[in-house]
Amino acid sequence: MDQLEVGTRVRVRKDLIPDTVYGGTTFVEIMKKYLGYEATIESATPYPNEIKYELDIDNRCCWWTSEMFDLETGENKEPSTENELMDFLS
Repeated sequence: MDQLEVGTRVRVRKDLIPDTVYGGTTFVEIMKKYLGYEATIESATPYPNEIKYELDIDNRCCWWTSEMFDLETGENKEPSTENELMDFLS
């Protein structure tokens, strides 16, 4: 997956399991309370085999990977034009 940009809205997947590795990073118990939350990416740090993200929902205390986000539906994308806004509202 391509790197997500800072400022991108994402939703944390609801089916993540503590102590399981997603994209090279372990989803830990303290992250469980954010399942299903929408968040904004505040930083993206590239590593050799992964990109780790910090989010606004946890005071940037946890590392997240794109595999931990629900991105398939595109429902987290905010409307950027008037036409997109009208489609979103209808």
